[in-house]
Amino acid sequence: MPMTPIEITLYAGGAILLVIAIFALAPRLRLQRDAGGDRSKGLVVFVGGLRWLGVRWGLRSIPAGLRKANFAGKVIYWTWHEPVFRLFCLSVYCNRRKIEAEAQRLALLLADERRQNPHCPLYVMGCSAGGYITLRALELLPDGVKVDSAALLSPAVDPERDLSPALAHVSGGLVNSSSPLDWIILGLGTWIFRTPDGTRSASAGMVGFAGQDGHGAIEIRWHPRMILSGRLGGHASCSPPAYITKYIAPAMGIGVP
Repeated sequence: MPMTPIEITLYAGGAILLVIAIFALAPRLRLQRDAGGDRSKGLVVFVGGLRWLGVRWGLRSIPAGLRKANFAGKVIYWTWHEPVFRLFCLSVYCNRRKIEAEAQRLALLLADERRQNPHCPLYVMGCSAGGYITLRALELLPDGVKVDSAALLSPAVDPERDLSPALAHVSGGLVNSSSPLDWIILGLGTWIFRTPDGTRSASAGMVGFAGQDGHGAIEIRWHPRMILSGRLGGHASCSPPAYITKYIAPAMGIGVP
C-alpha cells in the first residue's frame, strides 16, 4: 500500500532531524576527555543543560574548544541534577524551587573560588537551562564578588530580563549566544512550558536580550558562516569546539595572548 502524504511528511521530517542530530553529535563522539589544567592559570565553571537521556552536553566540547583557544587553566563540568533517561524531563525543568537552590549552590561555589584564589581568572559558562542557573548565580553573588567574564550558550531565559544585577558581578563581558533557528526548544518549548524564570515566551537563546547589547553585555547572534565552525543554529549544536574557540572564548577574553 502506498504511503499517504502525511506519512511521507513524517518520515521525511524524521530523516531530516536524524541527519541534523548526526552532524551535531558526530564531532562530540571523536573528542577525548579533557586531561585537566593548571588551576593557577584560571578556572572555567561550565554549567550544562538538562542531562536528557543521560547526555552531559558540552562535557568534552567545551574544554576542547577552550584548549584550542590556548586556555591552560582548569575546566569544571558543574552538575546540577541527576541524569534523566525518560523521553521527557519536565520534572526537572519545571522544578523552580530546585533550580533556585542550584543557582544558590553555584553562587556559593563561585564566591568560595574567588575568596580562595583572588588573583586567578575565574569564568562561568552555562547552556540551555544551565544558562539560567548561571545568570541567576551571578545575581546572587555577594557584593564585591565578581567573575572575570561569563557566557550563556543558547540560554532558556526571559529575553526581557534585566541583566544589570548579573553584570554588577562580572568584570569583563557577559556573552549571550543566540540563534533564530533554535525555535523548537527555545521558541515553542519555552512558550509552552515557560522559561526557568517563569516567562511564557521565546528565550534569549533564540532572540537575544532585548536592547541590552553593550555596557558589558555582548550578543553573538547566529550567522550562516558559523556552520563552518559546527554551529548549525539548532539547540544540539550550541557548543561545538570550533565555535567555542573562534567566537565564545575571544568574546570572554579567554586564552587571548
